[in-house]
Amino acid sequence: MILKYIIHNKWYSLSILYFLVSIILKMQGVDITIPCIFNFLFDVNCPGCGLTRAFTELIKLNFREAWSYNPIIFIVMPAISYFIISDYFKYRQSQKSIL
Repeated sequence: MILKYIIHNKWYSLSILYFLVSIILKMQGVDITIPCIFNFLFDVNCPGCGLTRAFTELIKLNFREAWSYNPIIFIVMPAISYFIISDYFKYRQSQKSIL
């Protein structure tokens, strides 16, 4: 059932996979993250700058460092988790109604 959901939502799955692979590689010292165009053009951090580093610190349970990289991570991660879980349950309900 989960595999069908992943195939059904391939763009979400690919973006989450890229994010997870980039975090794993960043923890190993390899940086494949996409550079921030806003930061490159205006030399100012956008609201999304530092989210990957903050998430990496959350995985390490280093909450202060995560907060210092980007405090929005404490809003974004629960929101994304809620979206993925609720979307999965909606998908399961739609599959049950088809059968």
